[in-house]
Amino acid sequence: MESLATIAGRIAILVGVLTIIAGWRDEPKTPRQPVPFKPYPIKKTPTQVRLPDPPPPQPKLVSVVVKPDIPFVTNVCPPLRKPTPQKCEILTDLYCRLENPHYWADHKEPDDLVTWVHELTHGASNRLHASTIKHGIYLGDGKGIILKHPKVTIQQVAYHVPKDQRGPIFQLYMVDQPKGGWNKSPIYICDEWNSYVHGTIARRQLGWEKRQETEDFAREMERYCRTMLKVVKKHDPDYPDLQHLSNFIDWQSERFDQVVKGNDK
Repeated sequence: MESLATIAGRIAILVGVLTIIAGWRDEPKTPRQPVPFKPYPIKKTPTQVRLPDPPPPQPKLVSVVVKPDIPFVTNVCPPLRKPTPQKCEILTDLYCRLENPHYWADHKEPDDLVTWVHELTHGASNRLHASTIKHGIYLGDGKGIILKHPKVTIQQVAYHVPKDQRGPIFQLYMVDQPKGGWNKSPIYICDEWNSYVHGTIARRQLGWEKRQETEDFAREMERYCRTMLKVVKKHDPDYPDLQHLSNFIDWQSERFDQVVKGNDK
């Protein structure tokens, strides 16, 4: 057994340890110093935020019409090359708008500029209505009109043309051409009328005495267009472009009269 001296020594060591621990706990604690606040650095320039893209500019619709209710479009058939002056202003306008303008010339009569303008007008109109399910007609200076075909046929129109109003080109445009696939596309009559109007403009700008018949044919085609309008009113009264067609015919007639009078070339 352990001696009393050994036990007493261990007790003394234990008491000493306990005393040290008690003294450590009683020592005054130094309070922790608060960390000074440092504000988040602010940038001198604000964060750049990307603005939304501006809306695309709307093309200006420039109308040369006196009557407001006509669906003219502008900036159509844009030039495919830099315009170069030709022998008359309307030829200059048409020449630059087709890929191969000489394709539309009469190779048997290359100097027949009236026919060339007539056919170039068809070429530009083809380019316009190729972009729509409707029928486009090019009117010059980047302007045109697009009309839906009414539910009538050219043969119906031809039937209603009085015999005393049937001129030299009635057989070609009102009988033969419908057989070639145009019968259900009556706005084609307005297309041909427009080409004769442009031929008249070319003749006047050239100062020609010859080719008077192109003006006579323009007047003849106007009669057929007005007959078509009557047929549409009777057989397709719900035709959505009815008022547009009526106003366009009046506008084209006024345009032609001004050209013939020499007031507008």
